Amino acid sequence: MHDIHGHDHNQMTRNAIKIGNNIYKTQKECENCVRKRLLEIGVTKSVKTKSIDSYKFFIDLCNRHPYRDEKLTNVIDFEVKQDALNKRGLALNIVNDNGTTTEISWRKCVTRRIDTPKQLYNMALREKISAQIESYRDKEDTNMSICSICKDTLRNKRVNIDHVIHFAKLVDDFTELHDITVPVEYDKKPVTYERVFQTNDVWIGNLFFDYHLKNAKLRVTCEKCNLSRKKYKLSG
Repeated sequence: MHDIHGHDHNQMTRNAIKIGNNIYKTQKECENCVRKRLLEIGVTKSVKTKSIDSYKFFIDLCNRHPYRDEKLTNVIDFEVKQDALNKRGLALNIVNDNGTTTEISWRKCVTRRIDTPKQLYNMALREKISAQIESYRDKEDTNMSICSICKDTLRNKRVNIDHVIHFAKLVDDFTELHDITVPVEYDKKPVTYERVFQTNDVWIGNLFFDYHLKNAKLRVTCEKCNLSRKKYKLSG
């Protein structure tokens, strides 16, 4: 069945997202609603004390997460905080019954996207070399005031540490060089929940640490130049 604009009603119904009594036609519409709700609540240690309705909404939302069983085991509340990667955005954390918090991506709750082994592999490799990135950032001879691409001042701008050779290319070249079979299972770091290699695969991360130290070229950029850079074509 189609409407006068040629839209397939069955297709629209299939794509619809239901959270509690709320129905959204698209992921974008749902994301905008979640973002608006987070902004209305604002930064808080307890969503429950601000709005029981929002607490129930976030429970329904988080039940869409691909790893909801492990995420929601001990939930008693939610907290809203500034997004660590986007200072203009807000992040949602689960508050557990023992007082700890668990990070949960509300966007992943909307999309239900499950990370592929290749994406998890890249995450674990990035975590492994994160100390190298921070070391470069802290070096005395690293000029943190000028973007190395557009040459504009970085005053009052978000500073990115960028790979001159795409990180994805470094990973592809490294994986091919050492004929590595990409692992499927990964562990998580406590507190930050970053993906890390399991015990049997730690050697991969250690090998990449040395490879990255030798082959990576880093530079300081503004966020705009970093995000607008032409992507490396991933293999596979």
